[in-house]
Order: sequence, then C-alpha cells, then structure tokens
Amino acid sequence: SIALAIFNGLRNEARDYLVARDFETILSREDAIHLFESLDEDGNGDLSLKEIIQGVQNAYHERDLLVSAM
Repeated sequence: SIALAIFNGLRNEARDYLVARDFETILSREDAIHLFESLDEDGNGDLSLKEIIQGVQNAYHERDLLVSAM
C-alpha cells in the first residue's frame, strides 16, 4: 500500500515509528512539521504505521469529495 511505502521509505530502521525530522528528507522543515502535526492524531510526537494509514485514507477521502463536488 501507499501508506506502507511512505512509512518504510521514511522510517529509520532502528525505530518502528516516524518523527517529524524523517519528513525533512523530502520536504522543507516547515512543511515537514506541518504535515507531521496534521498526521499525529494522538499528539505523542511520533507517527505509527496506523496513523500514516489513517492519514492516507483521509487524503483519498478528501480527494473523492472534491472530485464529486465538481
């Protein structure tokens, strides 16, 4: 899945979660922090695979709503 590819592509192999700085490999620091905070549902400062999956599902749902509104 896309969520799993994102998670594994950004994750440090020593951890089973993502932190904001992991996103800085593909985004500016500001954008990485903004994206991270929007995905960190429980506010604990790290992202589990479950949170990444939920974020991807939410993005697809919002996209579908936009398409159907056109």
